[in-house]
Amino acid sequence: MIYGYARVSSRGQNLSAQIQALTDFGCEKIFKEKVSACDNAKRFQFEKLLHQVESGDTLVVWKLDRLGRSMFELVEIISMLKEKKVHFISLTENINTNSPTGKIMFMFFSMMAEYEMNLKKERAEAGRILARKNGKLGGRPKGLSKKLQNKACDIKKLYLAKDGEQPLYSIREIEKVVGVTRPSIYKCLRYTGVDTNREEIFK
Repeated sequence: MIYGYARVSSRGQNLSAQIQALTDFGCEKIFKEKVSACDNAKRFQFEKLLHQVESGDTLVVWKLDRLGRSMFELVEIISMLKEKKVHFISLTENINTNSPTGKIMFMFFSMMAEYEMNLKKERAEAGRILARKNGKLGGRPKGLSKKLQNKACDIKKLYLAKDGEQPLYSIREIEKVVGVTRPSIYKCLRYTGVDTNREEIFK
């Protein structure tokens, strides 16, 4: 089975070019998604796709950044596909993990992902050292759990979504969608730097 995956980062963007390219390649089933590029944003269609692919199947994307939102995530996903014996193809970069060239490219991506991860660790440690020198402890905002941090990006997206000039979702609707309370929603919005002043209609 040849599966395709198409993704854009916002509702205003169009999936048609990706879908056409995947269809022309011969994809038998295409999973389509419009979701934020934020690392914490859930990709429900992609997760559904990962549960469906089996050994011998092929996953095709139009471009590498449609699959992974960072080099580390990209390598993590391709490694997962490799373990399941699922082939991966990126049309734009002409990468096929079932070919010798594709395997070499994957090794290169693995090295780059390790480099990216080490660089982030070094920067985080440098930030902590600087914070200690300035008398600050650093870390996440007080009272915001790891669970809420993971949902903060989605909450921000829903809160800022608009239909013309009007917000698309009320706070009550956001509560139902993400499954957290009103105070937690406002904590997440403050955590992401969003101005929470809204008219009475949106309470």
